[in-house]
Amino acid sequence: MEDFSITTRLTEKEYSRVLYILLYRKPGIVYTSIFGLLIVLGRLKIIPFYSDTTFLETLVGLFLLLLPTITVLRSSKEVRSTSGIQDEITYTFNESGLIIQGSSFKTEFQWAYIRNLLEINKFLILSHRKAAGYYIDKTKLTNEQLGFIRSKVKVG
Repeated sequence: MEDFSITTRLTEKEYSRVLYILLYRKPGIVYTSIFGLLIVLGRLKIIPFYSDTTFLETLVGLFLLLLPTITVLRSSKEVRSTSGIQDEITYTFNESGLIIQGSSFKTEFQWAYIRNLLEINKFLILSHRKAAGYYIDKTKLTNEQLGFIRSKVKVG
């Protein structure tokens, strides 16, 4: 396929929304949030498990319930403080890999180093390490371009 490029800009709101979706896909986060909710509801006497809930149990319940939100807020702060992430980023795809270029950086990856491809809402997330990825707006890609990217990423 011929080389192609797209330019996208990731807003903090879009990043937060996708991060919530990623977090709530994990069963551990779901179970933790439900457990925290049950503790808080027990403290409010909406669901009476037992007669006395200590203040420490209530704090732990609130923490467990708010853990995904705390994670998203910390990550959003990191996005705000890192220069260039919310600027326009140009992704150029070719047979050997992809080139990512922003206002203050330029990175090249071979397809072999892209570890994972996730599709969430209108984004493709290409990950080169476990906790980081590049958010690419799928709406700016044709079906052929999407197929090309999917065929190049070896998941597993």
